[in-house]
Amino acid sequence: MFDLRRLYKKYKFYKNQKNSKRKVDIHPSVIFMDSAYFDFRTEEESKRIFIDEESMIGCSFIFESDNGSIKIGKRTFINGGTNLISINKIEIGDDVAIGWNVYI
Repeated sequence: MFDLRRLYKKYKFYKNQKNSKRKVDIHPSVIFMDSAYFDFRTEEESKRIFIDEESMIGCSFIFESDNGSIKIGKRTFINGGTNLISINKIEIGDDVAIGWNVYI
């Protein structure tokens, strides 16, 4: 499985810090698969990632603007090969399952 500590170190995410410019809020129960990937194509200071409890994530997060944000609800499964490409905002609700090779 994906090492969350490596994710925080590599992308300088600060978990649950409200005053951080790089806001990332990932519930401790989230599981990242090895296929999970983060691609910041612009300055990363304004990125927002929110992932709620008991989710399993294997997708790529791609940010193509400074305003991009991605919010994923509770108990959501997103398989590898899926790309979440955010220019403005993407919100995925609770209890959602997304297969492989999907583009949002």
